[in-house]
Amino acid sequence: MEHVLAADDKNRLEKWFSEIGVSGIFSGDDVRRMLQGNIADSGSMVYVIWKMLKERFPEKVDATAFLHDLCFEFGKLHSKNFPVVQTPSNFLKKLLSKADIIAWDMKITTFNDEKAVLALHAFPYCMGAERSGASEDEKRYLKKEVLLGIADGLVANNPNLKVLGDIEGIDQNGVFTITFLLKDKPQSTKNDTSIGVEAFLGSMGFNEAYSEKEVTLMLRDKVGDRGLLVYLCWKMMQKQFPWMDSITFLYDACYSFGKGQTIKFSKEGTPDVWLRQISSRAGLLVWQQTITSFNNQKAVKNFKYCPHIEAARNAGAASSELRTLCRDILMGADYGTMDPYPYLELSFPGKTCAEGGECDMTCVYRE
Repeated sequence: MEHVLAADDKNRLEKWFSEIGVSGIFSGDDVRRMLQGNIADSGSMVYVIWKMLKERFPEKVDATAFLHDLCFEFGKLHSKNFPVVQTPSNFLKKLLSKADIIAWDMKITTFNDEKAVLALHAFPYCMGAERSGASEDEKRYLKKEVLLGIADGLVANNPNLKVLGDIEGIDQNGVFTITFLLKDKPQSTKNDTSIGVEAFLGSMGFNEAYSEKEVTLMLRDKVGDRGLLVYLCWKMMQKQFPWMDSITFLYDACYSFGKGQTIKFSKEGTPDVWLRQISSRAGLLVWQQTITSFNNQKAVKNFKYCPHIEAARNAGAASSELRTLCRDILMGADYGTMDPYPYLELSFPGKTCAEGGECDMTCVYRE
């Protein structure tokens, strides 16, 4: 589908794009911020779900146990295609991506055939939870339940390994340490990096600058993780809480997440101001977005790809589930970003990416 911008819209758009640097070469700091920002969105989403479960169903749902189970399933799904490996160091080679190491500021402190130790110096999930109002105690608790849940899930498909997490290290020095061990050698004291961690990290190609294509590939999975977490949450709620209207609950959670993104929005907004505030360099790349109208009466953004839907599809979601996930759950986040502007109206005419089309997010004044 070819889109032609009006001349005035094009000039405004080009001026904005020049300010944020939409294309070209991305510095290492740019990439780290974009990765952390999008992983933080997943953390914010998880926190909102956890908080709402505690508030709405305090007697019916153990929200913390559910959170751990959700993160376990998320980790398990991410490692479902890993081959069964015989050593912790080989497991890390399958597990870690360049994006993970950059975003979580990971350091590998032990890397051998009996033990592999990861030290996480950054916590994007908690950045997102803090943005959604989490207290210090809640952030510490999230680190434990989320990170340990994911770590437990990651090794669930590998019968040779076990995992330990040092939650106390967060209090002592701000570092969360995850240790992968052989099950038959759980007390291993072998702490060297004899298998060549430098060669492993060197093969990933860390650079001071990255191309647009590299950045898009690194971001795609991390952006999609939020949709995947919501999809897994929905499936788990259907199974564990059949009495709950899980679609409405998750729509409300997504709306709350979206509303939370508006904390720094301008108090007054026109369609183009709103669109600018919800858009980012990362989003324009990953969602393959094209802005087709950009003025104070109408703003339209076209999506050719949805990482949330692709992540859910890869997890086995049926076509009918994808449509519901898109229109009846995840779009709650988009409508949440409209909360400060009751005089504006948001719509998604035509088919969405979940329905096999290109999605046009359209914002105009209410009639």
